[in-house]
Amino acid sequence: SFAARLGSALTLDRRFVFLCSVSALPLGAAFGLPVFALGVRRFTHPENRAFAFTVFYAVLCVSSALGGLCITLVRTYCHEGVVLFGRELSWMRVNVLVCAFLTLYTCAASCCIRNVRVCQDAPLESGALEPMPSLFQGVRATIRVVCGSKPFWKLLTISLIVAVGARATFRHLDATFPKYFMRMFGEDAPFEIFVAVEPFFTVLLSFPVTYLLLRLETSTFTSLLIGTLIQSCCPLALMHTSFLSTFAFVFVMALGESIWSPRLYEYSTMVAPEGFEGTFVAVTFVPQYVAAGVVGVSSGFLLDEYVPDPDTVSPQHQRRPEMLWGIVAAASFSSPLLLALGRRCLFGEEPAGAGIGSAYSKVGVDDEGTELAPLEPPASRAAEGSDVVVDEAATELAPLETP
Repeated sequence: SFAARLGSALTLDRRFVFLCSVSALPLGAAFGLPVFALGVRRFTHPENRAFAFTVFYAVLCVSSALGGLCITLVRTYCHEGVVLFGRELSWMRVNVLVCAFLTLYTCAASCCIRNVRVCQDAPLESGALEPMPSLFQGVRATIRVVCGSKPFWKLLTISLIVAVGARATFRHLDATFPKYFMRMFGEDAPFEIFVAVEPFFTVLLSFPVTYLLLRLETSTFTSLLIGTLIQSCCPLALMHTSFLSTFAFVFVMALGESIWSPRLYEYSTMVAPEGFEGTFVAVTFVPQYVAAGVVGVSSGFLLDEYVPDPDTVSPQHQRRPEMLWGIVAAASFSSPLLLALGRRCLFGEEPAGAGIGSAYSKVGVDDEGTELAPLEPPASRAAEGSDVVVDEAATELAPLETP
């Protein structure tokens, strides 16, 4: 990622930028966020994992907010461009260059990570760690196990459903909203403030929302359905153009995302077999990349058709922003609708109390789609294979009779 961003910031060759966009940058992303989510699974205990994923998602939102702040600072102080090593760089190139060096810092920080994991059977207070064993069984074995796993295909389907609707709406915040905002309010309209405020709201809402979901023992299906339904309503606010409606747009989006997004990350790690968590976690990031492709194709068309550039506005081709955001909202509502229609197939019959933080071995359903039984304390090894049994009423030991 560092090499691709550095090269994209300095080169004048469009083919090189395109090559980096379809090769090095996606490859770097594949080694990034999915690995971070896997680290949350390994460095947390079942008792605090739900809040850990909320913290993880809050950190992602803070980084997004800082990204918006970075754009504002670069745009303010380098608006006319800078000269670096005898080459003139626009403020947009300077922004990409700053991102490249922040990526280089991440590479250095990754050298400090230990290859251990938290003991899942030990009490949380002990903070016991154990070496992380190598569980890789080869490419063929991984493909066979993953592709033959029903939870994998269910998770992939859920992720794609979220991608085409709710996640695509979030991507419109980056791809469609800036040009819409500048075309409606002027070239100097501070769109980046609203882009940065959305993750800030998400951070503020994530912790109380997670606490409420814990208290209500909300199931995976309910969390995803409510979260995507709320987020699907946010484009409706922009059908009326004003700063207040824009504020409502980002607030409702943040509320919905704070409900479904952390839960989807946790769900992906909990349904994964031991040793295959990385592959399952990577699937949850499919929404980001699929949504980016869908929005990238549709964004330019929607803007040109319904919020055209001021130079192309005419009596025959007027601006209709309500149509743009109405179409985005209609596409977004596909996520909760498909989740509701596919509940039995994708989630099975979730047992009562199988919400966040419950004492169930998986979040959702097992490989056979049946209900999961609560985890029971393991029997003492000293009692295994012994010739005595315990009479619970008399609490005395009696010898086993030979049949």
